[in-house]
Amino acid sequence: MAHWSAIDMLPPFGAVATVYASGKQRPLCAAAHAGVVWRRIVYVNCSGQITPWRAEPELAPGPVQALPIQEVVPAAVAEHAMADRAEHLRDLQRRLHSAA
Repeated sequence: MAHWSAIDMLPPFGAVATVYASGKQRPLCAAAHAGVVWRRIVYVNCSGQITPWRAEPELAPGPVQALPIQEVVPAAVAEHAMADRAEHLRDLQRRLHSAA
């Protein structure tokens, strides 16, 4: 998405664009987000939620260190769209990443 945006979206439009994502971005994607200067990202899951969930004994560890987007891109505007659904999202993560 960042690649497409960098090529096809004129800078004034990227600066006001909103990206919707299922999860808050990992470091590489967050850096790409900064490179194309999107205004904000709205996400469903975030690193602050996923990291402790993936550390639970019944789940396999994640393949990449999860960092909050603000640690990679301090100027990023990130909004958590489903904070009130945390337990439901945790159950989905358990089903998806169960080590069993």
